[in-house]
Amino acid sequence: MIESKIKTIDSKEDFDKDYSNDDAIKIYDDSEVFNNISKCINNIIMLSKKYPNLEIRICNNVFSDESSFNKLITIKNELLKTELKDSNKIKIELPGMGIHNNFRFYNQKEFETRPTIHTMKEVFETEKVINQIVEDIKKYNFTPFEMTLASYIIVTQFKDYKETKSVSAQSRSIYSIMFNDYIVCEGYSRLLNNILSKLGIPSSEIIFNSNYGGHAISLIDLEDDKYGVYGKYLYDPTLDNHNKGKNNLNDGISPVKYFAMSYFEFENKYRGILVKDLYFLNNGEELLPALDEEDDLRYEVNIDSINKESLKECYLEVYSKIFNTDMRKDTKFNESMDEIFNNKNISK
Repeated sequence: MIESKIKTIDSKEDFDKDYSNDDAIKIYDDSEVFNNISKCINNIIMLSKKYPNLEIRICNNVFSDESSFNKLITIKNELLKTELKDSNKIKIELPGMGIHNNFRFYNQKEFETRPTIHTMKEVFETEKVINQIVEDIKKYNFTPFEMTLASYIIVTQFKDYKETKSVSAQSRSIYSIMFNDYIVCEGYSRLLNNILSKLGIPSSEIIFNSNYGGHAISLIDLEDDKYGVYGKYLYDPTLDNHNKGKNNLNDGISPVKYFAMSYFEFENKYRGILVKDLYFLNNGEELLPALDEEDDLRYEVNIDSINKESLKECYLEVYSKIFNTDMRKDTKFNESMDEIFNNKNISK
C-alpha cells in the first residue's frame, strides 16, 4: 500500500516549496502563517491553483486550548468569501462532537469538543441551507419567541433520529448532518443553535449524563415583550423529534413537550438529573453563546414556567403566519394543539 505524502507548512517560505509529489499539506491554526489570516488565505489560493490536486488541510492544534475554535471559525468565515468556498480540496477542522472525559481527577472539565475535518464545499453547502432557513423565518416578522418556536419546529421535523454504528461526528457535526441520514442529540441542538445564532438569538449547547449516556440540549436566552418572556430556558428538540412519531398528529404539527423548559420543568421531566449537573459545552463564537463558562446554571435557568396561554398563542401565531390563515378557526388544528399542550404538563 502506497503511503500518502503529507507535509506541514510552518512559515511563509514553505509556500514556495515544491509540492508536485505530495498528496496533501497541513497548516495548523496556531502557525505563524495565520498571524495574518488574509495573506495566508491568498497564499493558499495561489497554492491551490498551482497544484489543483493537492489537498490543503487547515487543522486545530491539539496542544492549544481544547475549546479554542474561534480562530478556525474566523478562517472558515474568510474562506467563505473567496473562490475556495466550494472546494473539495480545501479542508478545515471545526467543532465536531462532544466527548465524555473519564479522567475527571486530572481534568476540570467533564466534556470537551473534538474537532472533525470538513471540505469547504460541505461547509459552504451547510451555510447555504441554514441561511435559507433563516431568510424564510425572517420574512414573517416574528418576535424573538416566535422565531425560536419556528426554528424549533423546523429542527424537530428535520429528519428522524438515527445513530451511526459507531459513535461519530457524522450524526453530530453541523457540517455532516446535512449530507447523510444520521442525526442525534448534538446534531439537533447544534442545528437549532446555528439557526438562532443567525437570527441574533443567543443560545448555548448544554451536555449532561443521562441513563443512556451523554445528552445534548439547548439553552436559549430570550427577551420578548409581546409574550412577556424574559430569561433563559432549556430546549430538547431530540425528544420532541421522538414525540412526533409517538403522537397521532397531523404532518407538520410539532410537539413542544420539551420546548422552553424552566428549572423545575426540566427536573420534573428528567428524573434524577439536576440543573446543577448540566454542563456548558464551549464550541467557540460560532454558536453565539448565551452563557459563559463560569456561569452557574443553577442561577441562570428561569425558575418559573412560561404561561401556558402565552405558549399556545405563540404556537397559533407561528402556524397562522406560516400557512397564511387564522389557525384559531381550524378545528382539527386546535384539537391537535390541545393534545400537544396537554402533554406539555405546565401547571399554570
